[in-house]
Amino acid sequence: MDLKQEVGRVVGGITRRPEIIRQPVMMMGPGRWGSSNVAPGVNTTYADINHTSVLVEIAREEAGHVPDVSYGAHFFLDLVESQIIYLPLYPDDPQAGFNVEFFRESANSLGLLLPGFQRFTEFIELIDVPAVTAGKFAHVAADPRRQKAECYISA
Repeated sequence: MDLKQEVGRVVGGITRRPEIIRQPVMMMGPGRWGSSNVAPGVNTTYADINHTSVLVEIAREEAGHVPDVSYGAHFFLDLVESQIIYLPLYPDDPQAGFNVEFFRESANSLGLLLPGFQRFTEFIELIDVPAVTAGKFAHVAADPRRQKAECYISA
């Protein structure tokens, strides 16, 4: 199996863990999620992410091209019907704020949760937000009409 296809299965393995299902989960990843074509993003199925509270598709410009996100796709409609908050993120947009340091500095818990998938720690980062923020949580405030959202850390 291709590495990009395996990443989708690892994502599904994370979201099926009982300790994960009991709490809100935010998934963030490059490009379009849910496509059978692995080139535009993360090859997942709805069953891989259906326990997610927030799904963020990161559309980073590469070689002058910004990847398409899922708006209007069948996968996107599944997210809406399940009340999963969907957010596209364009980190190269000067108006977007993206705290890269938080992700670089936070410990990756993937190997602890799924020891058999240690080789994916280069590609998948699982952050236990309360563990790395002294008990605080990530919160999302979104205004779909203004097409603005903010994720912040607080108690």
